[in-house]
Formats: sequence, C-alpha cells, structure tokens
Amino acid sequence: MIRTVVNEMNSASTGNGSRLRDTGLEAVGEVAWGTHFCVFYETKKDLLDIVVPFFKAGLQANEFCLWIVARSELRTFKEAKAVLNAAFHGSDGLLENGNVEIVPFDKWFMTGRAVDFHRAITRFRQKVKRLSSADLAERG
Repeated sequence: MIRTVVNEMNSASTGNGSRLRDTGLEAVGEVAWGTHFCVFYETKKDLLDIVVPFFKAGLQANEFCLWIVARSELRTFKEAKAVLNAAFHGSDGLLENGNVEIVPFDKWFMTGRAVDFHRAITRFRQKVKRLSSADLAERG
C-alpha cells in the first residue's frame, strides 16, 4: 500500500525544514516525506489495525491512497472494500472520486504467471505523474 502526496504537508517540520507527515501509526508517528518504513503483522486483524489508521491519516491530509491487495492478506477487492466501508463512512465515494484505489496484487505486479517489476514500477510512475498533474491543475 502507498500514500502519495497530492496536497501540502502538515505544519510540523524536521531540523532541515522539511515538513513531517502523520502516518496514523502510533509506533511510527510523524515522518519526513519520502521516509520508508516496514510494519510486520501476523494476522488479518493485525494488518487491518495498520491499514485503517494509515489510510485515515492519508485521507485526512488529502492524499491519494493505493492499496495493493495480496491474496494472502485479503482475498478479494470486495473484502478490501468492505473493510474500508466499515472504517470510513462514505468510502464508496472515496473510491469513485479516486481518493482511494484498491488493486489486486496480480493485476499490478504480474504479467501472466510471472512477477513483472518493470511493469509495476512503470505503473507507480504513471500514477504519481497523473496525481501530480491533477494536483497542479487543481491548484491553478
């Protein structure tokens, strides 16, 4: 899952002046834009305890949220959508408006039966470019 900036960052900042972003995860806290971190989980409940506050923080900051759903986590788009519906009132609108996108792992990363990293990287770049263009057009 990723969150991509489509609006200004919050007001907290680091020593070098870059602003911090709320991850929604108490154990991680606020981080500088571009920070990478990994969170391990054992159960589906653990995963949802991570995903829901992470997405909530992103949506509150007017960020685009992408959830790539692996079969080992949630079996279907419908199941992931149901999780968001339970967590966020009006999540159907978030999906329709493009604030949130849920994509099955195989559709994002696979070509046939093989993982295609080039395709996945290209998709990420295209998504960020589209979001950046839309954000610039919105700001006028």
